[in-house]
Amino acid sequence: MPNRWVRLLFTTTLLLPAFPLRGQSHQATLTDAGPVKDIAMSVRLSDTPVLPATSPGAPPKFDPADHRNPPQVPNHDANGRTCPPHQDCPPALKLRIISIIPNSFPFATDLEQFGNAIVTSAWMVQFNAAYDIPGPAMARIIKVDDMPDLNQGKKEVSDYRDYIFKKARAAGIEKAEHHQTIYVLYIPCDDKHLPRAGMDSFGCSSHHPGIDPTAQQKDKLFGPTDSMAVMLGFNPRTQPSTITLDSATVAASHELAEAATDTKGLLQFKLHTDDPEHPYIDSGSNAGGSPWVRESGTVELADMSEGARVSEPRQGSTGMFTYPRIYSNKASKAGGDPAVPPASFPYYNVSTDQDWVSVTAGQSVEIPVTAWSTQSIDSWDVNARVARWMGHTATPPAAAPCSLSTKRWDAHNNFKFNVRVQTTPAQPAGAWCILNLKSSKSVPFGDEFHEWFVGVIIRPPTPQDEPCVCGDGFKAGPAAKAGTEACEHICRGHERH
Repeated sequence: MPNRWVRLLFTTTLLLPAFPLRGQSHQATLTDAGPVKDIAMSVRLSDTPVLPATSPGAPPKFDPADHRNPPQVPNHDANGRTCPPHQDCPPALKLRIISIIPNSFPFATDLEQFGNAIVTSAWMVQFNAAYDIPGPAMARIIKVDDMPDLNQGKKEVSDYRDYIFKKARAAGIEKAEHHQTIYVLYIPCDDKHLPRAGMDSFGCSSHHPGIDPTAQQKDKLFGPTDSMAVMLGFNPRTQPSTITLDSATVAASHELAEAATDTKGLLQFKLHTDDPEHPYIDSGSNAGGSPWVRESGTVELADMSEGARVSEPRQGSTGMFTYPRIYSNKASKAGGDPAVPPASFPYYNVSTDQDWVSVTAGQSVEIPVTAWSTQSIDSWDVNARVARWMGHTATPPAAAPCSLSTKRWDAHNNFKFNVRVQTTPAQPAGAWCILNLKSSKSVPFGDEFHEWFVGVIIRPPTPQDEPCVCGDGFKAGPAAKAGTEACEHICRGHERH
């Protein structure tokens, strides 16, 4: 895309409000043209032409630092092939959102209002527009007193499938043709319970399991693409309780968005690798070796913009509802804020020039990092940590092969710094680690943080990586390595003496 169009798209994105003002209509502003194969988008906005000031008193032009945006996230067909180039991916369906809320759940009345408000929210309008999901969405609420909890052990998705079927049929809810129905469940879950508590293999982590109905359930209620979005972040045995209304609405809408954009038979936007133990290898899937892929081998759209938030006023009531801003291929490709709805506060983050750097085991490497923002803002915190490594999910987990000498920086637009990564010696072939660089700033009713990921591939040492040591024990300077002509020359000269 020509630089002048990057400038125009970027400026338009910044000026969009986070939600419409009273009396304004919800107009979608961003749509996705489809996935591309780029791993990350390079943006050089400083190369764009300077736009003339509109008046002598106009503020000086602000140039975001040269940076890369997160990678584009491809769509897939039922066989896991990306599309395009394959043009057989099914279109999205209208959404029907049915919230099942225990009367005893914290903020139950607020969550009932949220379940109705979400389908007409500016959040829903812009999310639908970003991924070509037709509207309008429909909402239904079911209040219950007998939600099966996850406080005494593990239950399976099929247990909740059967529960949904019973409650929906009792409420007079029928099968909805030409819709994807997403059942949002708020389920208490004790993550400290032993033996293992939670739902299926996810424990007490919120997620969006698909529904595999029985023949009767398929005939009476469930469509082939219906799904759940389960909010499991409330442990009733934790005192004082740590759950908030915001954490509940963010988790529920996070999983709802991913159910709408990653369910087999419909949209399936995700980065995925078949070999999460070696994420720098593209093993015939589509992640392209991206360090953004999680230990499960998959990362989805709401995960890509983790930490981004937007709040909207409640209709006919006081207070706000908070939603996660969702990663948009179109917005990210434009070079600025990569999530929708657009934030009212300038976006800020860091990026690296490479997805992966390599280093010999036992040695260190410095990774150049650039901070950038969409407008001039005060400094923000950047914290680095070693997030994942080969064997870290094993039992027992392998020790981290990487460590960081410095973990925190104060950043501002065009601030450049190096992250020094020290590796441990004697690493197996294929060893690696992934760093998480988290940018955070206190923004009321706004984003909490933004993330960037970069990986380190750790090579086993070769003879040429060893220091030059002569036969009599003399150690040559650091520039000479074992097995090289320089080492042989130094040793021959030393032996003559």
